[in-house]
Order: sequence, then C-alpha cells, then structure tokens
Amino acid sequence: MRRWIDPLALLLALLVAVGGLALAEGPELELDLPPEDLIVEAADAPDALDVPIALEAPEAFEAPVDGGTAEVFDANDGATLSLNAEKLKLGVGESFRLVPAVTGDGDATFRFRSSKPEVATVNGKGKVVARAVGRANVEVTTADGLSAVCAVRVLPAPDTIQLNQSAVTLGYDAQRDIGMTFRLKASLPSGTCGRVVYSSYNTGVVGVDESGVLTPRGVGTAKVRARTYNGLKAIATVTVLPAPEAIALSEEELLLMPGEVHTLAAILPEGTTGTVTFRSDDATVAKVNAKTGRIRAVALGETTVTAVAFNGVEASCQVKVLMKPASISLASSQLTVGLGEAHSLEAMPLAADGSPAGGGLTFASSKPSVASVSADGVVIGVKKGSATITVTAIGGITATCAVKVVGAPGSVQVSAEDPKLAYDPDTGEGDSTVLKVTLPSGSASAIAYTGYDPDVLEISADGVATAVGTGTTRVTVSTFNGRTAWCVIRVLSTREDCMVNVAHRGGAAYWPENTLEAFRNTESTGATAVELDARTTKDGVQVVHHDEYFTSGGKKRYINKLTLSELKRLKPSLCTLDEALDVISATGLELDLELKKTADPEACVRIVRSHNMRDRTVYISFEQSLLKKVRSMEPSARLGYIITSTPSGLDSVISNLGLCYIAQKYDSLNRTNLLKWQNRGLLVGVWTVDGASSIRKWMDMGVDYLTSNYPRRVTEALGR
Repeated sequence: MRRWIDPLALLLALLVAVGGLALAEGPELELDLPPEDLIVEAADAPDALDVPIALEAPEAFEAPVDGGTAEVFDANDGATLSLNAEKLKLGVGESFRLVPAVTGDGDATFRFRSSKPEVATVNGKGKVVARAVGRANVEVTTADGLSAVCAVRVLPAPDTIQLNQSAVTLGYDAQRDIGMTFRLKASLPSGTCGRVVYSSYNTGVVGVDESGVLTPRGVGTAKVRARTYNGLKAIATVTVLPAPEAIALSEEELLLMPGEVHTLAAILPEGTTGTVTFRSDDATVAKVNAKTGRIRAVALGETTVTAVAFNGVEASCQVKVLMKPASISLASSQLTVGLGEAHSLEAMPLAADGSPAGGGLTFASSKPSVASVSADGVVIGVKKGSATITVTAIGGITATCAVKVVGAPGSVQVSAEDPKLAYDPDTGEGDSTVLKVTLPSGSASAIAYTGYDPDVLEISADGVATAVGTGTTRVTVSTFNGRTAWCVIRVLSTREDCMVNVAHRGGAAYWPENTLEAFRNTESTGATAVELDARTTKDGVQVVHHDEYFTSGGKKRYINKLTLSELKRLKPSLCTLDEALDVISATGLELDLELKKTADPEACVRIVRSHNMRDRTVYISFEQSLLKKVRSMEPSARLGYIITSTPSGLDSVISNLGLCYIAQKYDSLNRTNLLKWQNRGLLVGVWTVDGASSIRKWMDMGVDYLTSNYPRRVTEALGR
C-alpha cells in the first residue's frame, strides 16, 4: 500500500539528519507553580442548577478552556492524535497540562513545541505556562508524523474577584437527607481570566464542588472561599437552616371570577427555610405561576392549588372560579368591640341565585381613627366611638356594618346555668347548659372557650355546652386582652344516681344512731354513704358519738373525761371508730367522717388507712383547724366543710383548705350559692332533710349530697 508523505515533515527530518538545522523545543523555565492538584483539566460545563432564591446572578468569568479535543487523523492507517483541549484561555502566570492521546497503531512518543515561548511555554510533559499577554500555538507531534495544535490565548491576570452572593441561606432536611443547592459564581474583571478553586471551611455544614455548587450537609453556618490561581480570595457565608416540617398558605380557599388574579403566599415555620413551587390540578380553571404563586382564574369551576417545599412538604388552597356577585352576605350588620380588640368581619359575595360568587372584597372604615379595618376585613377598635365599615364587591355591590368601640374589659366572670349535666351512654344524648359570661359595664370582648375535655363537653361559639360523655372538666374563658375566668361542669351518667344518699348517723330514724347495729343495716336502706361522728376519750381512743356527753344515772357523762372502759360500762351501745369501720368497710358504702371538736384528726386518718378506706372517705367538720390537720397528714384527702349560715370569707377557706365539699343546713342553702359553689368545682350537700316533699325539692334543685335520718325515703325519691 502506498503511503502519503508530508513534504514538510520529510524536509524537517532531512535537516535533522544532516545536522544542518535543529528543531528548537520551547524553553523550559522553572516557575513557582501551584501544586498539581490545582491544575485544572478541561471538562464539560456542569448542568444548570436550581437556586434557592430568585436572584439574578452576574455572568461567570470565562473558563480557561475555550475549545474541545483537538484531533488529527492519518488517512492511511487510521491512527489518531488528540489533545484534551484545542483552545486555551489563560491568565498570565497560570498553567495548564495538555494531555495527548493516540488511538490506533500510532507512535505514543510526544514532542511539544510553542510557537511563541515569550507568550506561552510548554515543557516535555505538556505543561503550558502563560508568560505574557498574547497568542501562541502549542504543537504536539509524534515520530510517525501525527500532530495536533492547541491555540493558547493569554490575558492579564485578575486583580480582583467577586462572588454573585456574599451570603446564602439553604434548607436541609436531615430526615430525608435532602438539601437545597446554590451555585456560587465568581466574577473577574473584564479582559482578564484565570482559574478559580472553591473550598468549604466546614464540610459538615456545606460542601462545594469545582464549579461552585453548594450542597448542604447539616444545619449550621460555614464559610466558602473562591480563590484564583494567583491568590485572590472572595468569601461567602452559607447558613443552613432546617427544612420546614409543614407549610401553610395565606388562604385556604379563594373565590375568584374569570380573569381575576391573586397571589398565594407560602408561610414556613419560624427558623426554617426552603424553596416552594406551586401547581394547579386543573389549569383550565385556574393557572398558577410555579415560582411566585400568582393565580389567574380562567373559567368557571374548581381546582386545587398546591404549594410543595423542596423536601416534599405541601399545603393546598381550594380555588373556585365563580360568577359575578349580585350581593354581599355579611355575618353581622352591627358589631361592638373593645378598645384594642380585633374582630374579623365574615363577608362573602353572592351570585344572583344566592350561591357564592367570585371576586374579591374591599373594606373601608368611615372613621379609621375610631375603628380601622384591614384589607382582609379585620376590624380593630382604636378609640371609643362609632364608625361604619363598608364592604364592596366587584361591580360596586356594597354592604355595611355599624361598629361601636367601647372599653376593654378589666375582668371577666363565667358560670354555667346548670353546672351538673346528665349523659345517656345508651343513646349518646346529653344535656346542655348555657355558659353565662359577665364583663364590666361599658366594656366588650369576644370570648374564647378553652381547657375543657372534648370527651366530656362540646362548646359552641355562643357558649352552649353540651354533654358528650361523663366526667368533670374545667372550662376557661378568655378575653382578647388576656382576662380569664373558669367554671367547672360535671357530667353524670343516666345510669348513676344524681345525688349521694347519706344515712345520717347510720339511719337514725330506724336504729339507735351511731351504733354498730345501725351501720350493719345502713346499706339495706339503699343509702350510698353513711355519716358518723368521731370524738376522743380520756385515754385517747376515737369513739363514735354525736354529742359531747350523754346522761346516765341522772348525770352528764362527758366523752372526753371518761376512759373507753368507763364509757362502755355506762353506755354499752357506744362503739369505737375502729369497730365502726370494721363493719362499714365490708359494705359498699362511702363514709362521711365528721370530726367533732375533741376528735384527734391524726388518729382518725390512721384508722381509716388501717381499714383501707382512704378512697371512700370524706372528712367533714365545722372546725377548720381539724380539717387543716387532716390535710397536712393526708394531702390527697377529700375535705368537706360543714356550715349553717354562709360565713364571710368562705372563698378563702375553700382555697386554703382545698375543699371538695360544702355541707350546709337545709334552711340556709339557696340555689344561688348552690350554683356558685358547684361552678367552683365543689360538691354541695344539704342536711338534715327528712320529709319526702323536701327530699324531692332538694333533689330537683340539684344538690350533690343529701343527708337524711330516713335514707329509705331518699331511695324512693331517686326511683331505686
């Protein structure tokens, strides 16, 4: 096979052979070059990257590599010589390594030569060093005649460097290991060029690749440096915040007309960040700008606009494109607000057929100095007085609300009209009661109901409480300016008795009072609790006796002046508290243990404990000091205060002793006090009621405990 000979190559070979001419290789100079790992190899530009925020980045400087691979083909044997760059653009003092490669059967011994060593030199390993501004060609040849050329352009070295952002905030979702990215771009002065290397000072927070792409790796703050080949630096501060665990939108529902526009705002939790994109399920109804959230209504119908954070968390807004409004529905034509109170006017445009219409509403106040109103209808009381709020829909449709601004409340009170309700577990139906809220005269406030158990009560916006289960719960009311009050509501099952039937002294109408005989038979009357009286003997024994003395042998015999044995001899029916509880503990009865003046509270508590009756006992007494001693010894004890008429300072007694029970004499208790105490969470009892009609009266009034010498009559009234 004939082979084509390059005449120029043949001539050069002959000259070398005869020694008449030496082909000069460009001079090799020793330079203070950067380490080998900073010599940039030519590479394709990275793909475009999403940025975390909408910012216009400046144009990036030109990369040192201008062109792609340079190749020469041999037509005879198919050998190819290629270079990793056919064009280079370098700054003065910058270096670049040319890497040749031969495919096919060509010779892999390479020689390098610069056409202008004063502009760019090249050594035997292909390292090109820019020496001065200008242009030069670097030729690479092989012994068998293959060659390739790289065109080198040398520009001045940069004297400054800038980044497109000096501060960047990124979001990172550690659970999903998803982070936002951002590309730092370095700018060099016009007419200069040079390689830039990026590095992160804290790779645990953010990493950066060779093209300046930032990738978060953990929450925190880090510095990222861009450094030119000649030592210039620029620094960016990168803050990585947690990604949002949830997002919200400025509106959950929009009513628009065709052609109308509205911009949704995405709201992220405080301390988080992240890009959010928007999409519409049906762009034929409403289109949305993916980046800005700007919605344009297109045609009648409904669609969902969804905002999605970069880590997949999303929120939605229902968009309805409706007809033109013909009227405005306004929740109230009159409104009273407290000074400084905010109230949202509920308004909606309506179509001619009464259905919701599209189009936004505007709000205006006749006296903004008295009552201001925001663009979304929030009225604020600014100064005492009156003003008119006008609501306007598209087409000039209006509605008005008369606003009166009065004082802010200095206090608030609340009570349930009936603090004791019934709930039927078989039907799921429960009683209701109205919560009465009282504010000082001349003031006003919207009321919020909080703190109650939703398994016991449901409370409407206008304060109607309905039983939905059984239990006791506190209801707190709050005014806009932070004033609070509370009441307690009890809900009993219809399967329970509405009142505790207390056998007075064991059922004194049927058996000798306060005796073991009475206590053995009390349960047979249908009573659910037994009341007895405790006193202390001379030798410190707790005995059951109501009066401080009894008459025997024509003499008054005082309990506290005789020993137990003496008392037993004089009154054999007298029993000790220990003996009484030995009988009562074997029944299902609760115990109302009345501590008389001479009773020893600590001894009584020990006896109750010994019979395992702590949860079935209420300690009651006329004496606050005795109840206080019980409380100190038994912090969880239930305490009841016995009164005749209502004493002054009772509220402080209730608080100081932590009472759960008030027992008042039947001719002193009234419904006002009954409801007042029950609203405070107290159980209220009445004593001693014996007549059948009186028993029915107090039961209907709603007392919690009724103490009677005739517990069978109470049982009959309860229908048991």
